[in-house]
Amino acid sequence: MDNNGSERALRSGALARNNFYGSGSVWSGELLAMMLTILKTAQMHQVNLRRYLIDYLQACAENGRQAPKDLDRWLPWNYKPKETASGP
Repeated sequence: MDNNGSERALRSGALARNNFYGSGSVWSGELLAMMLTILKTAQMHQVNLRRYLIDYLQACAENGRQAPKDLDRWLPWNYKPKETASGP
């Protein structure tokens, strides 16, 4: 048994953390770990990551720059993209 896939998934975050402002703080490391976990889980559920982030950040903006009240909707396995306006 090995965890090469897990290590490869986290490698980009480990390599980039020195470039992030505040990378020496505990909270930034915890935030990076949470974000990578959410994004990797979304990727495993075949969620379009760009659309997911755009929709989530839009929901935060609509909620007064706070996390949306219904976070269950934003779990990667529950996420349904918003309908986009189609062109003529």
